[in-house]
Amino acid sequence: MSSETVVPKIVELFEAACAKQFDNLGAYIKKADDNLHGFDPQETFVTTSITAQSEDLILVLYVSVSEVFLLETMPMMSFEGGDIVPYQEDWCMELANRFLGDLKNQLVSLGCEMRMGLPCLSDSKIKDIHSAEGYEIAQRVFVVDSHLLAQLHNLTTVFCLQINLLNEKLDFVEDDDVDDEDCFDIGELEHL
Repeated sequence: MSSETVVPKIVELFEAACAKQFDNLGAYIKKADDNLHGFDPQETFVTTSITAQSEDLILVLYVSVSEVFLLETMPMMSFEGGDIVPYQEDWCMELANRFLGDLKNQLVSLGCEMRMGLPCLSDSKIKDIHSAEGYEIAQRVFVVDSHLLAQLHNLTTVFCLQINLLNEKLDFVEDDDVDDEDCFDIGELEHL
């Protein structure tokens, strides 16, 4: 495969991972214009990044979501008047891990073994993030239309996936019989 076929396949898998993860959160989304030039949010956003890589491929995912979205989707906790921001930041990093983890599992099922790093907070605003040399960039903007537990409307979530194809000969092995859970070796799940 070449970058003309590999990169679109990765983006397609990433969009499927996004849809699945939003569904798991009980959030109903609609895809918005992926152009961030006019993006000037009124809410405060938290941005995190996380990487996954193999010998053939490096992925960097930036996730930027509003504090309102984080507050409404994070697991129920009692804050007892404490500072909620660290919990929101932690939840944003967990979301980045989930979204990229889903993509990684799909790539593993196609024969692309990848290792994930740990998520970290980013001081950059999502619209100021530019791809490094050698990386192709896929920006996706989703608007959360509503949520099972709350009436959230028009909350923007932004994803910036940077793809660096290190091996132009990378080829995916399509195997329709492999499920996401089959990506783990027997016994590996015991350590989770």
